[in-house]
Amino acid sequence: MFTDTLKGGINDVRRTALLIGVAGLLFSLLALVFSPARFFQSWLVAYVLVFGLAAGGLFGVLLRHLAGGAWSVVIQRLCEAASRTLWVFAPLFLLLFLLGKNYLYPWTDPAYVADHHVVANKTAYLNTPFFLARFVVYFAVWGALAWVCSHWSARLDATGDARYAVWMRRLSAPAMIVMFLTMTLAATDWGMSTEPEWFSTIYGPLWIVSQGLSILALCIIAITYMDSEPPLAQAMNHRQYLNLGNLLLAFTVLWSYISFSQYLIIWSGNLPEEIGWYLKRDGGGLTGITVILSLFHFLVPMIVLLFRQTKEGVLELRRIAYLLLVMRVVDVYWNLVPSFAGHANRIDLSTTLFVIAAVAALGGLWLWHFLGELLKRPLLPVNDPRAEMLLLKETREAHGHA
Repeated sequence: MFTDTLKGGINDVRRTALLIGVAGLLFSLLALVFSPARFFQSWLVAYVLVFGLAAGGLFGVLLRHLAGGAWSVVIQRLCEAASRTLWVFAPLFLLLFLLGKNYLYPWTDPAYVADHHVVANKTAYLNTPFFLARFVVYFAVWGALAWVCSHWSARLDATGDARYAVWMRRLSAPAMIVMFLTMTLAATDWGMSTEPEWFSTIYGPLWIVSQGLSILALCIIAITYMDSEPPLAQAMNHRQYLNLGNLLLAFTVLWSYISFSQYLIIWSGNLPEEIGWYLKRDGGGLTGITVILSLFHFLVPMIVLLFRQTKEGVLELRRIAYLLLVMRVVDVYWNLVPSFAGHANRIDLSTTLFVIAAVAALGGLWLWHFLGELLKRPLLPVNDPRAEMLLLKETREAHGHA
């Protein structure tokens, strides 16, 4: 279990996160009074960003049982705790859609559909009843997978019955396929349909990679603060950090590759129904954001993570993880805000402030809930022979290398 020192530190972070969340919520409510459109738009940005951490947690749990490796053992409980927060996002998105759909999704307006024949041809898919039906299916699937994996993990802790480890490994491969399919559709529904005339076949995979990058960065930050206390003190070594750093580098490069591939294909095609998406993000302050993302979401992290000493250094790796989490906020802002009416080709100061407030509100409240879930289980798996074997092997190899 957690030492008193570690538990006290986590509770201190929880209290701080709760205060930040409440303060952000109060400030964000000002937008609801003075500009409902900005309120719902800023909260959709915050929702996509923070939901990515919870969904990334479920991906991380499945990847842990699918791929194995000692690095996956040390992030397992962090990912499980994140996946158990997924249920919170179901009623939240339902409220956002039902109350703010006119500000977020133009395809819900019959007059807009009548004036845009391309959107009119998509009404078989883009209609409110079918949209809500898909929403129910998504969360039913994700919630079931998160509950089953978390339940079996708890039973393995309690009984030591190896059958649960086998079941989780067998489930992970088909579950990963189902997650990819449902998350791709969810990305299409919640993100791409804010501009219903536009489409990209790579948009869903980009969401999924972004979610994996987000939760991995968060796990690295959490581990670097907790590795001086048992049980992580015995589990972490330079090889563990090297493996986590390599995985962070892989996700960073993959995000960059997919992002650039989408841009290259659409820009070279130069089709009116596709190129408009990038034209809305070209010029004004948004060009500066594009440069920032190119430098600090790709180039700088990639170069820094190429060096072994950076990946093995706790402080250096933590700083890169922090940078990537900040860049995730910038990236989601750049992707969604220009989609809303009146925000193309410019940065609106009031909208930006309300986005920051919404991210602080939802992010702070989610972090408070996430850390509470983390405290409910041992920080490392108990009675899992496979996990113990992987950690022992990694420790021996680390000592042998040293």
